[in-house]
This record gives sequence, structure tokens and C-alpha cells, in this order.
Amino acid sequence: MVNSFDREGAFGLTTYLINPSGVLTTDCAQRFVSLTSIPNGAPGGPNCTAVPELQPEPKPGFPFTPPGMGANGSFALAWGIDNSMKTPYSHVVDLSITRELPRRFVVELSYVGRFGRRLLQEVDMAEPVDMKDPKSGMTYFQAATMLAKYAMANTPESSVNKIPFWEDFFPGAAGESGYAPGIPGNPTATQNIYDLYYADNPNFVYALYSLDVPFGGACFPACSTLGPYAFWDDQFSSMYAWRTTGISNYNAFQAMLRRHAGGVEFDLNYTYSKSLDDNSNAERVNEYENGNGAGSASAVAYSGQVINSWQLNGLYGPSDYDTTHQINANWVYGLPFGSGKQFGGGWNRGEDALLGGWQISGLTRWTSGYPFSISTYAFATSYEQDGRAVLLGATPQTGVSIQNGVPNVFKEGPAAVNAFRFAYPGEAGQRNNLRGPGYFGVDMSLAKSWKLTESKGLRFSWDVFNVTNAVRFDDGTLNQYLLYGTTLGNFTQTLTKPRVMQFGLRYSF
Repeated sequence: MVNSFDREGAFGLTTYLINPSGVLTTDCAQRFVSLTSIPNGAPGGPNCTAVPELQPEPKPGFPFTPPGMGANGSFALAWGIDNSMKTPYSHVVDLSITRELPRRFVVELSYVGRFGRRLLQEVDMAEPVDMKDPKSGMTYFQAATMLAKYAMANTPESSVNKIPFWEDFFPGAAGESGYAPGIPGNPTATQNIYDLYYADNPNFVYALYSLDVPFGGACFPACSTLGPYAFWDDQFSSMYAWRTTGISNYNAFQAMLRRHAGGVEFDLNYTYSKSLDDNSNAERVNEYENGNGAGSASAVAYSGQVINSWQLNGLYGPSDYDTTHQINANWVYGLPFGSGKQFGGGWNRGEDALLGGWQISGLTRWTSGYPFSISTYAFATSYEQDGRAVLLGATPQTGVSIQNGVPNVFKEGPAAVNAFRFAYPGEAGQRNNLRGPGYFGVDMSLAKSWKLTESKGLRFSWDVFNVTNAVRFDDGTLNQYLLYGTTLGNFTQTLTKPRVMQFGLRYSF
């Protein structure tokens, strides 16, 4: 799919590549000598390296599948759309009971459910194959996880025993020297491959890259018995495509108390709910979607992608916007002073114009904590998508603490890094398994109107936003990367704004 036609990084019309496999200069680029001829080589020169010939023009017809590129595969990062997408849909269930009470009160109790199906997910269509060894029955993810655990424990290479998967698929890897501590004199294939996992820890997918993608025609330290590109496609290291494979489930109990009569009118609502989904992306987002700010170290990038394409529901968990408890209230109260009121019925016109007829209104919202997760900024499973961290034991206590003058979501500050580990190969990690601070805010207004003539009026208002000057921090802007342990959990922004007042005078005619 051609995403764009541009002049950057290319000598002709080109698909936009996030990480092109190579860069050509004008000195070494193939020459287009006419509009209808395709060059078949690169010009020579002392500064030119070997450049593969361009692929032949595609045959007529659609769709066209380009031929395999072998050792010269581009191994590009790309984005696309699944041609078998279906229309997303949802089932909505609502059951309510309403009862009118004395003194103009109304109470309503409700169950609300919404169940989404065929929701959009971005799935890596070029995910490395979780190969299964027919001899031992062991899969790649199982065998790679064993080496990952050795690497995380800083295990000497001499203590690494043979793992059937590596011995069966990579017998030619034996005998090489490597990087890990305690290198034996004649390492086994498993021990030699462990070198790669130790060197790339915790980016374990890069070790597989060395084993499967040939450099100069050969893998390092050896290709599998199936040859190069046994685990990956030779054209793409990652190719995320929109697919309609996601689901969501929302269940809520809602209670409402209402009174709209006399001098006091209000609505008071309470919601107890649970929202679960595979990802919380909106359908309008692009491939870099990140509700928390893509490209910054204070947020989890690519929050909507499936990390392990062989397990589409691996990140199923609380929605990004899930709030267990939520209270909302709004009210309007006419102060009982002035003509026809409880107090001040005998005031003269001047006193009534100054002191009578005032009205107070307001809005209040409170929620329990919003969910968040810890990302690793390490690539154990997907070449393009980093995994989430995994808890090692008890969940660290969250809230707000001040660490070296900086607000932090963990009570123990960045030391909470010790409560997590990096994901193993095949693992997506744990999504939204932690809770940050929620939201609290009160806005109020004091207002009075004067009727000057039949068609003219004057209204004065005094509005105060965030009356209590409450501070709530935004866990969508905290440092969620396990790799940056010294600042893990630091907040960078707040959900609330400082108290603001405004005065207004309106003349209508």
C-alpha cells in the first residue's frame, strides 16, 4: 500500500518507510535514463558500495504479490489494512427502575451494559513465527523464555544446559565464542545462542533477528535448519494492519437522585462500573496513536497495537478510561431572600434589588483512580512494539508522593522499579494493572438577574472554577518506562487547573 508520494529519502515514488533498510546518495543511486526504462544497476565509484539491482516491474493485475527478496530483503516496517475486515458492532442492554418519592424527589436505579465486537486492533502481520520443534514439542517462545530467564539472572554460559529446540533447529551454531560470562571452551549451540540473548537482554527479539536474518548471506552464528527467514518474512520486520478482532465489555450499576421543584433543583448520580477491552483506541487514530502523547518518554507509545499476534487478547484488561466509582452532581439553589421568599418579604424595591433574588449553582465530579501500566521500552516479542512490565509480587502502593521535589505515583517513588520485570518472549505483559489518582473538582457560580423593562434585562455572575483549588495529577503523563528506572512514576502534568474566578455582566435587549 502506498501511503504517500514524497521526495524525502527516495529518488522516485515510494512507499513511506519508518526505518528504511538503507540510504542511497545521489552518487550511488540507480539512474533513470527515461520515463519508461528501469535502471538495472548502480553506477560505479570509489565511495559506492554494492547496490542490488532494482526488482523488475510488476506484472499487470491486482493484487500483485512481489517476489521474495532473499538475502537482500528490505526487512522494512510497514502499516496496512486487513482485506477481511468486517463492520464493528455492539450490543447495548439497559434496565432501569424509577420511583417518585415524597417532596418531589425521584430515584432511579439502572443496569447498563455495552458489549463491543469486531473492534479495530492493529495486529502485526509479520510477527515472528512461534515455531514448534517436532522432535521435542517445544515452541520458540518457550525456548527463548528459558534463555531470557538465564540472561536476566546473569547466568554463566557454562551453566546453561542444552535446550532441545536450539539444538534441533540450530545445530550449526555450536563452537562459536560469545559475550556471556563463563564462556566454555567448546560451547553448545544453546550456549552460543544464549550469548545473543545475554547481549540483547531485554530486547530478546533482536537475538532472533541475528539468528534468522542473513548478513552478507549468512545468519549469526548460524541460520536454522530451515534456512534464513524461517521465523520472519524477508520483506517485513513488522507490518501492523488494522483488523476487526477486538472486543470490549462494559457493565455498570447507576443510581440517581433528582429533585426539580421549588427553590432547590439538583441531580446526584453514582456509577459503579467495570470497562474491559483489548485496547482503548478511537477509530480515527493513525498508526502512532497514543492517548498519552506519542514520542515522549513520559508515555507508553503505540498503546493500541497487539504485542503478540498469536494471542490477540493478550492485553485484555481495564480500559484506559475505566473508573470503578464515579459521583457527579449539579444543583441550582435560589437563596431565600427577597420578594416572595422566606426572608426579606418586606424589603423595599432598593433592598430587594440589591439583596434579593440571588442564585447559587454548581457542578461536582469525583472519580476513583484511573488505570495505567508500566511499559518496558524493550522488545521481547514484537520487532516494533515494546511489551508491558510484569509484577514480580505484591502490587506497589500508589497515590502521590514527593520524591526529590517531583510528584510520583508510587508511595516509594522510583524504587518501585524493583517490583517489576521485563516481559519474556511471547509475553504481552500486564496492561492497566495499576491505579493512579482519580479526579475531583467543584465549580460554582453566584448570579442575579434584573428585569429593567419588558424586553431588557441585566445579569451579573461570579464564576469560580475548582473552588477548593484541588490538585489531581494525570497518570497519562507520568514516566511509565521501566527502562528509565530513576524517574519511574514521575508526573509531568495535572488533570486539574488552579482555581480561576471570572466576573460577568450581561445586558440583553
